[in-house]
Amino acid sequence: MELVAFGRSFSSAEALARDRRCEVTLVTLKARLAAGISPDKAVLRRKGMSRERDYLLAFGDEKTLRAWEDDPRCAVDGWHLRKRLLDGLPPEEALATPLAPDAVDRAGIPVVARPPAQYGAFGERKTLEAWSTDERCEVSYIVLRSRVLGGTPLEQALRSDSQRQGYTAFGETKSLREWSQDERCEVSRSTLTKRVQEGTPLLEALAEHRPVYEAFGEKKSIRAWAKDKRCVVTLDRLRKRLESGWKAVDALTTPVRATKSFTAFGESKTLDEWLADSRFDVSRAQLKMRLMTRGWDPEDALTRPKSAKQPLTKEEQRQRAARSSRHAATS
Repeated sequence: MELVAFGRSFSSAEALARDRRCEVTLVTLKARLAAGISPDKAVLRRKGMSRERDYLLAFGDEKTLRAWEDDPRCAVDGWHLRKRLLDGLPPEEALATPLAPDAVDRAGIPVVARPPAQYGAFGERKTLEAWSTDERCEVSYIVLRSRVLGGTPLEQALRSDSQRQGYTAFGETKSLREWSQDERCEVSRSTLTKRVQEGTPLLEALAEHRPVYEAFGEKKSIRAWAKDKRCVVTLDRLRKRLESGWKAVDALTTPVRATKSFTAFGESKTLDEWLADSRFDVSRAQLKMRLMTRGWDPEDALTRPKSAKQPLTKEEQRQRAARSSRHAATS
C-alpha cells in the first residue's frame, strides 16, 4: 500500500519512517496509520509536544504523557489523551475534558472513566482542584499540588507560608525544610518529615537513632563525629573503623595511610603514577597483581610481556642449575 506524505509516495511505513522529515518512531507511525490517521499527519508531532520526547505543556507544567496520565487533572486514559492531541485539541482541553458516556478504547471496549484522586482534611475529602477553590486554601493550585505530592499534610499545605506550622527545638522555631538543613539534623529531609508526621518529638526526630561513640569527653553518632573538625577521615572510613573495633579517638584522628610507592629505574612512584608513565604498557590489574600479590621486582613488573611468568630469583636459578647438573651426571 502506497503512503503519500511530503508530496511524494512511499512504498511502506518503514520507508516513510526512514525519511529524515519523519518526526516519530516507526512504532508510533504504524499505530497512527492503523488508527486511520493520514500519513501526512501521522509523521508529525502535535503542537505542545517537544521534538526530543513526548513532553506536553499544560497548566504551567511540562511533563511526559505517561506522567500526565497519573496526574489528578487528567480525566482520560493515555490512549484517548494521545488521540485528542493528534486530533488537534489544546493540551488543557485534551487533559481535563471527561470522556463521553459511550466512549470506547481502541479495541471497541467501553471505557470506564476513572474518578479523580481525592484528599482528606478537616473531615472532608475533595480533589485538589476543589481544595484550591476552597475558602480555607490560601495558596494557588500549583503550590498546593506541589506541597501535597511532596508529602506535606493537606491541612498544612493549604496555609500560606506565613502561617505554615513551625517546629521548635533548642529554643528555635523553623520549618521542617529549615531543620533538615540545620547542622544539628543527622537525618535526611524525607526521614525527618516522616518521623514528625508519625508523632515523633522533634528532638528525637532530628537524631540519627544509631549507636553513639565517646571521644574527647563527648558522645555523638557516627554521622555527627564525621562532621566534627577533629575527624580526619571520611564518614565511610570512620564507620568501617568503628565497626571493626577501633577506639573512637583512634578512628577519628588516625590519618589514612599514605599510598605505597615502588622504586624502579631510579624513580619512586605510586601505582597510579607508574600506570600513567608512557614508557610502559601494562594494565592496572596485571601491575597490581605482580607488585602486591606476587611480589615481583618493580622493574620486571613494568617491563616483562603480559604473558610472561614471574622471573626466577637468583636462589631459584642456582637451584635449577644444580638440579640440571645432577640430572646430566646420572644420565
